[in-house]
Amino acid sequence: MAYITTMNRMPPTSTKSSCSASPDIRARLEFTGWLATGAHVALVITRNGQTETRLPINLSPLQALDSDTTDHWQIYRQLTGSEEQRSRMQLMEVFYEKPYSARVRDCHQSAERLVSGFNRWCAGAEMQQLVTQLRTRLSPDDRAQLLIVATDPQIEQLPWQKWTLLDDYPHIEPTFSSPQLSKCPAGDASGRERSTARILAVFGDGRNLDTTADRRALEQIVNDADRHADSGGQRAIELEFLIEPTRVELEEALHEQDWDILFFAGHSKTEADSGQIFISATEMVTIQKLWYSLQTAADRGLRLAIFNSCEGLGIAKGLNTARIPQMVIMRKAVPDLVAQKFLQYFLHGFARQGLTLAEAVRDARQRLAHLEQDHPCATWLPTLYQHPEADVLTWEQLLPARTRVEVPPRSSPEPVRSQRQSVRRVRRMQLRVMAGLIGLSLGWLLTAKLAQTVGMKAFKNEQLTLATHAFQLDAVLRPLAGEPRYNLAQIYDRRAYERNRAIELMKGAATRGFVMAYSEWARMLMDRNDEDDLEMAIAVIERGFAILATLPPETPNLDIIREGLYVQRAWWLLYNSKLDDAGRDAREVIRTYSTSAKAWCVLAKVQMAQQRKDAREAWQNVYRYADRGLKGQKNCWLEAVAYLDEHSLKSSPENSIEKNTRNP
Repeated sequence: MAYITTMNRMPPTSTKSSCSASPDIRARLEFTGWLATGAHVALVITRNGQTETRLPINLSPLQALDSDTTDHWQIYRQLTGSEEQRSRMQLMEVFYEKPYSARVRDCHQSAERLVSGFNRWCAGAEMQQLVTQLRTRLSPDDRAQLLIVATDPQIEQLPWQKWTLLDDYPHIEPTFSSPQLSKCPAGDASGRERSTARILAVFGDGRNLDTTADRRALEQIVNDADRHADSGGQRAIELEFLIEPTRVELEEALHEQDWDILFFAGHSKTEADSGQIFISATEMVTIQKLWYSLQTAADRGLRLAIFNSCEGLGIAKGLNTARIPQMVIMRKAVPDLVAQKFLQYFLHGFARQGLTLAEAVRDARQRLAHLEQDHPCATWLPTLYQHPEADVLTWEQLLPARTRVEVPPRSSPEPVRSQRQSVRRVRRMQLRVMAGLIGLSLGWLLTAKLAQTVGMKAFKNEQLTLATHAFQLDAVLRPLAGEPRYNLAQIYDRRAYERNRAIELMKGAATRGFVMAYSEWARMLMDRNDEDDLEMAIAVIERGFAILATLPPETPNLDIIREGLYVQRAWWLLYNSKLDDAGRDAREVIRTYSTSAKAWCVLAKVQMAQQRKDAREAWQNVYRYADRGLKGQKNCWLEAVAYLDEHSLKSSPENSIEKNTRNP
């Protein structure tokens, strides 16, 4: 195995048309027929509007997968309406024979069964040619669109977000659309530059819900945008609330004013493919009844609709036919807490981090994983629906030009990436050609070994672009191996705007059996310094310890795996002011690895917090053993220098820094 060795770092003390030219790359899966009786799928890949691939495949009947899909969502529905899981769907009171905990267990089991069957199908002979084409045509760097269009609603119910193929494509989120749609509107038909972005937030029937969190999240992004506005006093974003409006009030608002975003929170449901929203405690309206008003809003520039409510597939299909370009919905009944957290995470990624709409949905959806113990399938619910002609959407495109803040592309190694895109595209093509030629002559495994060797050498020489390409090639050639994803994650983690991608790659390495990745995955989560990420980090660490306990003594790098897990748990305990426990874990590492600068650093901080005099010895050992070439250890080393300059040199010259060092 070859992987990048790194010690754990210290935790951190012009308006566009809404639908226009195609994004660079679109991959479209067009399903016709029925899952249970036999379907036909066509893969169509276009690049810059030109068709590169058209691959038709006939599928055998998939009765077992169809049945597992139906069974799972029926089991999932039994979780809703309970006091333990208050959802944003109006339900009649139902009494269940099983307690809630037993229903949660059943749901977890049915979800695992469905995901396993789905990925077996995707990896099977019928789909293999399709998967090969996707891997050949797409690079992990591509912000490609993966659009799924199906006549059978059951195909939309499959767990596409859990497709293992997508683990290697961090910018791609499976997106859905309806077949046979009319042309997408030109957006703001007048072509004028809007002076203010406008959001219409509709809060419907909120009984048994807490939608105040939704309101606060919307108000926060408005305040953030205003801080970047010019001094003329005009707001960057206008946010208008409609609280339990009548149908007439809602339609008048859609007809008489221009909107960029439509938001809805409250109760909703789908019946017979028809979306229904409860706009007040006494009035329900179908999307079909609002269709003309919604189409008018789309023609006047409505770009995005967010329905943070239950069973949104029927809603999305209605919005789709009204030609609204982009929609974010919840595919099934959504617990109130999950809806709140998703909106918070989504707006953070979309409005603050500069992610594209698809990236923001994917990032927010995956961050819901820490809720799945009590709310199964939380990461399955947020769904992106869009018109097939819709362009990539970013928050910057919604803001007036005077308030736009340049955000460097997250996939770029430096701010001047835009000047190098064509060069990198050529390099990627060269790598693909090279992979084919070498693979024919030397064989698949030898090619992977060569890519790994080239990547390691380039990384050591700080040739990060070459190292990235080599490790990407290694990952493509070895899709089930964890090492190439671990190595890529270490490179992306150096770039602040690629941290989320680094986390996804490190997670992919861990879930592929590369146990060393668990401690690094936890460290990256802690680096984000978010309460939810801290909770997830300790779960990752404990999972790593559980796997560690099953490893035989002859496992390669067992000592490094053990050290990493103990040190990261010590950092987590220190974060949470559990000083005695943090000190215990640090000493456990030091007993075996007396030169571990990471463990000595934790111990020194614990002893300082406890105001103990022996902190000086710990800082001296940090100074002795820290590798200043590694960012985290360099931070520890600098703290050691500061401490010893202040304490050691004044009171005990014989223990000065110069006398107690192995570093020049």
